Amino acid sequence: ALISPDMSSLSIIAGGHPPPILKSGGTAVELDVPPGPPIGVDTGSRWNELRVELPERPWSLLVYTDGLIEGRSSPAGPRPFGHHRLIDLLEGREPPLGDADLDAILAAVRSANGGPLPDDVVMLAVSPA
Repeated sequence: ALISPDMSSLSIIAGGHPPPILKSGGTAVELDVPPGPPIGVDTGSRWNELRVELPERPWSLLVYTDGLIEGRSSPAGPRPFGHHRLIDLLEGREPPLGDADLDAILAAVRSANGGPLPDDVVMLAVSPA
């Protein structure tokens, strides 16, 4: 992802991870980034870039690995937790997203799963200063 110096636009490619989520005001929207293969898996692959005009501040861009959404929807429930449940967790939070927000999201996802998640999890929230 590359954010313009004036924080007005974003250019992004997806190299094997789920699409990022843009949180602005009361909404959380999954960006429609064309999926590409994981970087380094297929050296002949091309990745398609998505350009997005960013909203007025404050906003946060959440990028994450698929481990965050692959767990169970409840301890005895089906998999996956899924994108829509993650968006639901974000709906109640205001940007900019901070460490406490990410910790709470991870705790909610782990609780839904009934314990540790089956895959590694990385989350990063980027917000303008």
